[in-house]
Amino acid sequence: MNEVREERQGSYGRKYVLDGALPTPRGTLLQIRTVWMIDAGEDAPRFARRTRCKFQREVVMRFKELDTVVLTHNVPEHSLKEGDLGAIVHLHADRETVEVEFVTAEGRTIAVLTLRHEDIRSIADREILHVRDYSVALG
Repeated sequence: MNEVREERQGSYGRKYVLDGALPTPRGTLLQIRTVWMIDAGEDAPRFARRTRCKFQREVVMRFKELDTVVLTHNVPEHSLKEGDLGAIVHLHADRETVEVEFVTAEGRTIAVLTLRHEDIRSIADREILHVRDYSVALG
């Protein structure tokens, strides 16, 4: 539900400022502000503009346990690369972090990492899986 933050009558009509949220592909909500006008002599509102509310980002838990996720950056200390797949094994109560397990094709655990939402993303429908050698990193 969008909240009317401000309502003001002016010489051109009535202005409404609403705050709301749009979900992003990474599972966060982007806080936005929209301005609507009902012009003098009119009944229907018209969209006037949209702005992003700075410093008002709310994280919403979009992932579930056992979801397969994609790493969004390299993690050199574990020889993980952007694009590697992992499985969410735990959702933290803070709603900002998750535990993700990364394994080899034979099921050997490489790492279990505590990651933030910006560190992972869902697999997109049109992506194809890729396999890479990890034996050098295993030693």
